[in-house]
Amino acid sequence: MNLTSGSYYSLCGTSSVIWTMLVDGTTEQTMVQRIGADYAAGDDEVSRSIQEFLDLLVTENLLVSHVAQDVSQPGTSLIPASVKAFAPPTLDKFTDMEEMLLLDPIHEVDEEGWPMARKDHQA
Repeated sequence: MNLTSGSYYSLCGTSSVIWTMLVDGTTEQTMVQRIGADYAAGDDEVSRSIQEFLDLLVTENLLVSHVAQDVSQPGTSLIPASVKAFAPPTLDKFTDMEEMLLLDPIHEVDEEGWPMARKDHQA
């Protein structure tokens, strides 16, 4: 969830695996190697898909910069070693609750109280 924009997201395909690797400090190159080894897909497809996904995370302000150092253990797989069908990473964005998520119930209310937003904060 991006509390600045009010958008929330769902990680689909291999995006949850990539997100876990990002949290663990894995480099993009290591991500490509691990996913390429664990899923039935070519290195070019995996590399392109990961780069596009990372760019999308930056665009959505969910990732500040690409991870520069791999702090995970070499050769350690974060997912089972069996080969699985590759699903490109995707990010589903939901904006249907932006107004509600951005409403500050303590500071942005009228004298009537929650859930009545101050008139100067309503769209």
